[in-house]
Amino acid sequence: MRRSPGASWDMPFEAMDPVRKFSRHKDRHGFAGWYYSSTRRDHVGYESWLERDPLIPLDRDPDVVAIASQPFWLYWRDGTRRRRYAPDYFVRLSDGGARIIDVRAADELDEATEEAFDATGHACRTVGWEFERAGRPEPLFMANARWLSWYRRARCGRPVPVAARLLEVFREPMRLWDGTGLVGERLQVLPVLFPPAVVRCLEGGPGGRTDGDRQPGLDGGKHMGSLKRPPA
Repeated sequence: MRRSPGASWDMPFEAMDPVRKFSRHKDRHGFAGWYYSSTRRDHVGYESWLERDPLIPLDRDPDVVAIASQPFWLYWRDGTRRRRYAPDYFVRLSDGGARIIDVRAADELDEATEEAFDATGHACRTVGWEFERAGRPEPLFMANARWLSWYRRARCGRPVPVAARLLEVFREPMRLWDGTGLVGERLQVLPVLFPPAVVRCLEGGPGGRTDGDRQPGLDGGKHMGSLKRPPA
């Protein structure tokens, strides 16, 4: 069933399945697959490794509550013919808003894709959604983000006493290995330290940083910046 954007803005697209099958081509960079989202507690589909990469930081963003891949078709006319396009991701935000994300490397954009992105951006503006175009991420950031993503799994528990002790020990910058040894058995401490819920507390100090992009505050796994308690 087709609806105008104004009549569809409150649809629960985050709970919908993809509107089409994921394409698999031998000449594509990477492979289609499914990324397990700890936020959604389910898998989110992608058609290439480039499309997979934005899912990792989205999964650790506290403003994101749900993610769905290609949950609807967008229809429009370009003046001579009818067009349709399925945006890559629909993201539901904690304030009830929504963000549409389309992924394509800058050097792979063609005229048809630019027109589709422009049409998607226009549709988002009419209903008050955010629209984001994602390209190739910064390699070091993605390497750290992929590594940290494993600690989002449910098996990596976050005991409150251990987390509290980490905040106490890392009040001042020190070597990661030395600090975790002061907290307790590293096999139990490290899975508590690495999840983004704690890493986002990093501020300043050697190798530690927190910025608007919420990049991991690790420098080669050697040093930690000081830690602070998250705001209540």
